Amino acid sequence: MNHFIRPLIVVIWIAFFTTAGDYCLKRASQQASLASSWMAGGCLIYGATALGWAWTMRYLKLATIGAVYSISMVMMMALLGLFVFRETLNRTEVLGILCALISIVLLARFTE
Repeated sequence: MNHFIRPLIVVIWIAFFTTAGDYCLKRASQQASLASSWMAGGCLIYGATALGWAWTMRYLKLATIGAVYSISMVMMMALLGLFVFRETLNRTEVLGILCALISIVLLARFTE
């Protein structure tokens, strides 16, 4: 696995764990008190992702990290909406997601 692909995979995993952390924080916000195991779990997950960010920043430019992370989050939220909440995507949304994926291919192709 080359020096570009492995950090990209780490960024995608960071997005996945951030989504899990968001879920925990959402559950914490629904509790009577924010001092809950949901809040602790969300904070621990967010803290753990910082380690991944620090490692990834050794290998990728911030612009690349930001683009991959944003696209990963869009994809995960779209899949969550489709499969969990039974939402649909219109043609414009699908086109936007495809354009985002193409941007990652371009970043990978023309990186230094």
